Amino acid sequence: MALSDSSSRTWLGYVTAEIVYQCMTLCDEECLACKNGVISPLLHFHNELNLKDKIQRYLGRVNINLDSIFDQFILRFGWFALNRTQYIQLADIFLSVSTPEAIVYGKYITHQRTIMLYMVNRRLPQQRMLLTTL
Repeated sequence: MALSDSSSRTWLGYVTAEIVYQCMTLCDEECLACKNGVISPLLHFHNELNLKDKIQRYLGRVNINLDSIFDQFILRFGWFALNRTQYIQLADIFLSVSTPEAIVYGKYITHQRTIMLYMVNRRLPQQRMLLTTL
């Protein structure tokens, strides 16, 4: 099956969700307040940044394994006839040209796709956090 608008936009939404998750995780991991067990949210660096700022700061450090992500994607959605090479190339181009603004405002994650992308996610605690920030 060649690229279709629905599956390719859902695929880019899936990749976008992974980018967002990794940026948020990197920010959380570098928070000294978290590392030192500080209770007050006012003293946590990751609470000072909005989502766009986190993506701006950490996008260059995101490591996406497109082969693995594609395998998860086809299993998640049951689109086994998708052309692996074309979809991975699409995501590779997307990753090479994406800016934080494109990720935040690109409409790859829409209200309609939110449930599909996050309903059965391997990271349930982050699922709530991602849903409230997108």
